[in-house]
Amino acid sequence: MVTDMLFEGSGILLTGEAQGWLPAAWIGTLFLPENRPGTLSVIFHATYWLQILAFFVFLNMLPLFKHFHIITALPNVFFRKLNKGEIKPARYGVDDIFDLETPGVEKIEDFTWKHILDLYTCTEFGRCTDNCPANAIG
Repeated sequence: MVTDMLFEGSGILLTGEAQGWLPAAWIGTLFLPENRPGTLSVIFHATYWLQILAFFVFLNMLPLFKHFHIITALPNVFFRKLNKGEIKPARYGVDDIFDLETPGVEKIEDFTWKHILDLYTCTEFGRCTDNCPANAIG
């Protein structure tokens, strides 16, 4: 946000005009030298590249933190179950639960792709822990 404020602020001071209503950029102009176009040009270009660099660093870190649910929420809603009350299959391609060697889940490979998408979307966000029975008993 700071790089954007300084980028837009230096652009305003260099050109003398603002592209729309930019209150944060006007605050950024308070910290910049007004009558030094060379310095403003360096600040303009440096803050542009710093902003791009910060964006890509945080974009690459996104899957590692709890905000990954932002990415997984859209496909999770798209692939949601439309028939309410219907139980998810233990595994796809198995019609009868008695055909399975184990009825539950023993390893991560036992989950379907939709189960794993649900896990990422729910647990990465962390709001499910308030209602989780396992969390409630410690």
